Amino acid sequence: MTIKPGYIRVSEILKQWDRFGNVREEVLQRKADLGTTVHEAIKAHHENVPIPLFEGKGYLESFWKWLEASGAEIYNGGQRYYCEKLKITGEIDALVKFPGNEELVLVDWKTSSSPENLFWKLQGQFYIYLCETNGLAVSNRFLFIQLDKDGGLPKAHEFKASSSLMNVCMSAYVCYKYMKKLD
Repeated sequence: MTIKPGYIRVSEILKQWDRFGNVREEVLQRKADLGTTVHEAIKAHHENVPIPLFEGKGYLESFWKWLEASGAEIYNGGQRYYCEKLKITGEIDALVKFPGNEELVLVDWKTSSSPENLFWKLQGQFYIYLCETNGLAVSNRFLFIQLDKDGGLPKAHEFKASSSLMNVCMSAYVCYKYMKKLD
């Protein structure tokens, strides 16, 4: 998907900290490609489009197990949002509603083998900000669903948006712009 010119992706802001310096580039790329394929398969499932077989089938089975166990209804999947003021953008994996609750909850699918809670909190906070900036009333809680590569039940990581977490996000944003000489 093409991004509007002049916008910074949330993932770029968070990428300024090298968390994978000891991992070979081809391994990182293969994992990134797999994550993209899993996200595309989940989006295809949401849109009732046939899903071809692919290497990460276990992740998709894990997603289905979560969907069935949680009873969640996907309201909006794979939507990109923009903030005109900050010139940032991010693609939201899903906004869901859970049974008995009408509030929209932000959900992000992860294929990581281990949680990255510090970064996931920032990513989720940025996404909550983008949703609200675009007029969506979303819950202050958000979930990162760590899908299981072997198709088992995934691990759900729940976080809460807050003004202090948004302050950290804004600090990351300012540091990014400073280091990239964008101001």
